[in-house]
Amino acid sequence: MGTLLKEQLTRTHRSGRVVLTLWLNPQHFGRWPTTEKPIICTSLLAFCLITIRLRPDRFVTKEIISTALRIAKGDKDKLILGKMQIERDWGWAPDYVETMWLMLQQDIPDDYIIATGQTHSLEEFVDTVFSLVDLDWREHVITDADLYRPLDLSVSKANPGKAWQKLGWQANHTMQDVVELMLRSL
Repeated sequence: MGTLLKEQLTRTHRSGRVVLTLWLNPQHFGRWPTTEKPIICTSLLAFCLITIRLRPDRFVTKEIISTALRIAKGDKDKLILGKMQIERDWGWAPDYVETMWLMLQQDIPDDYIIATGQTHSLEEFVDTVFSLVDLDWREHVITDADLYRPLDLSVSKANPGKAWQKLGWQANHTMQDVVELMLRSL
């Protein structure tokens, strides 16, 4: 699956793999009832939305931030991660909720991809976190090949152009902003 998605995903992206199709095209499950009954249905594909309180530490972004803070306090020495070259479009969940509200205000329901439109590697994310706590990540992060997930997407790019165009929505928070918000909250 990770090797299939090198291009930026759009809402018309099609895949030959069932699992990927279910993941990429959830709007098809919301669309078929509208052909039978007058149901207003809209769907979205939200890319890597980050929240503070709803994610346990096992999610990589929260684990990175929690561990970096513990290293800065002297309570821990190392952070062990898998593949640092993965790329994601990390966005702030409250920004995405705003988009959901805007979608529901439309006269005609439609399907949208919600994302920042910017991808960053896990290494960039780690570098940002450790820089903000005045540490050099290279001194504290170990990569472990046993943690690599071979079926994980290498690159996850999204094209939120339709949301920008039709809803007038754009993400208010960059990856750096998201990291700063998470650091302040923990």
